[in-house]
Amino acid sequence: MSSGRKAVECYLRQDLVTFKKGVIFAWFLVVTALAYMCLLYFQPESLYFLLPNCDEAPSTGAEEALRYVSPGHFLIEEADFCRRRPNLSIVAYVHSSISSVEKRMETRETWASAGAHDASVRMGVVFMVGRAKTVHEQRVITDESRRFHDIVQGNYTDTYHLLSHKALMSLQWVSRHCLHVPWTLHADDDVLIDTFFLTKFLTTNTTSYTNKIICYIWEKSMVRRSGRWCVPSVEFPEPFYPPYCAGGAWVMSTPLGSHLLEATSIAPFLWVDDVYITGVLAKYAVVGRSNKLKQYVRREGIIEEDLGRLMVWFEPSSSRKSWWLKLLVHRKYLVP
Repeated sequence: MSSGRKAVECYLRQDLVTFKKGVIFAWFLVVTALAYMCLLYFQPESLYFLLPNCDEAPSTGAEEALRYVSPGHFLIEEADFCRRRPNLSIVAYVHSSISSVEKRMETRETWASAGAHDASVRMGVVFMVGRAKTVHEQRVITDESRRFHDIVQGNYTDTYHLLSHKALMSLQWVSRHCLHVPWTLHADDDVLIDTFFLTKFLTTNTTSYTNKIICYIWEKSMVRRSGRWCVPSVEFPEPFYPPYCAGGAWVMSTPLGSHLLEATSIAPFLWVDDVYITGVLAKYAVVGRSNKLKQYVRREGIIEEDLGRLMVWFEPSSSRKSWWLKLLVHRKYLVP
């Protein structure tokens, strides 16, 4: 009887050990999967070699972009936006997506509202979005358009490989409807801009940058052959991109937009929009870039000492509304 009990206990111990090993192995698989998902999402440069190489499975970014877009066809156009504002000095187009309703509202209530505090800020802001994925999305963006009349909807899907077409249609819209406005500002929908500072800067530099994009320049940026921003060598064989502007915000003399659009007939297509518009097309259009904006940009975060000193915050990482109020107080448009 004793030997039988020992055998059962021995069997149970072995079974428990096997079970523990199984649990540990399962946890290992889960942790490994989560780690790889994080790698795919965050994509730290030092670990790019672990990501799938797009040269082994070539991307169809350019073909996909050409297939999905009807150039110049707007689903919502706001063709008279600039005509209804004849004294504009800046027309700003903001890259957005239909689902980013809160970001657009926050933009309207912060830097896009500067003209309500200072009459010298004569800026009109529109939001560029793509085609709706559902009937509900279309209803949302149509209602928003009827309320604010600042939505421009292109006939493309908002995906990574169609970013350049969003940018091209933005430039087409500006060139078609706002060519009389001296300056064009491009911005993402999560940036914060001291538009009072920007207006003063452009007013005092009217003739200095007529043939240059004023921006934060990236130089010697390596072409990614893996990950989210993967571009296969068949589409862009060079190891480094030409100098180009960081996509958070940049500004240029409005007529330059037409020059960039003309260059599309001779320049090779690239779906990475910042590089394509301000790097490749600028090169072919012989449009220069000025790194002047770099001294006025904080790429991440925002602090009190920035107010009045910096112009653009790419990723404020905190409430833009609260910082906008602080900026208004700093510039004495509001009493604390």
